[in-house]
Amino acid sequence: IFEDGPLGMVIFDPNALVFVGVNRQFAEMLGYPADELVGRHVLDFTDPADTAEGVPALQRLLAGDIPFISRESRFVRKSGERIWCHITSIIVRNDDGTVLYGVKMIQDITERKSVEERLQQLFERVPVGLYRAAPDGTLLDANPALVQILGYPDRETLLATNARALYVDREDRHRWTSQLERDGVIRDFAKQLQRRDGSIFWARDTARAIRDAEGRLIGWEGALEDITARKRAEEVTRELAQVAREL
Repeated sequence: IFEDGPLGMVIFDPNALVFVGVNRQFAEMLGYPADELVGRHVLDFTDPADTAEGVPALQRLLAGDIPFISRESRFVRKSGERIWCHITSIIVRNDDGTVLYGVKMIQDITERKSVEERLQQLFERVPVGLYRAAPDGTLLDANPALVQILGYPDRETLLATNARALYVDREDRHRWTSQLERDGVIRDFAKQLQRRDGSIFWARDTARAIRDAEGRLIGWEGALEDITARKRAEEVTRELAQVAREL
């Protein structure tokens, strides 16, 4: 497993905190010959920005307070390039609890993090209000466009507001949640919402239900657009049609 497994693996001395053995996958991951890594401190190749976070967890692991560490961190390759890795660290002990050695298992997740960053940029920049909420109305996340649409000063203030309070007609929320629970998705649901200053506007909501592995509803996520101008245009069109019929 150590030599031919798919993960980078290292064995380290829990007292000196230095590598005493590294496998080929880890050496290639960092771009070093394996013998240049042996004897180096376990945090020597960690991005300095992530070192402070790793030290306390490592101390708790060595003290036996926690059974393992699982975290994401950046490593600095020989070329200077940063790569994102998922690292799991354990301490191996014998039957009487004496520490024998430490083991780290490292997976390169740079590509996944790159995708996540692009999605986050899209979430932040798209001109449509995006949100994630719990069934009880607790807002879990919101993008800047939604903060602006609802007239809140910042994301934190909006997230402190329960979604139920945004509805002008509580029956709209009941119909919206009922359809989501029944069908799992709802498209172009028109409803009136209230901004923070009390002004009312029309919104178009498209959302989907989020369920856990057992099928239990744990929340929903969706996109919200301000369609007040469109609604006003439709109203004017109806009024003009009425005038035309009367004429």
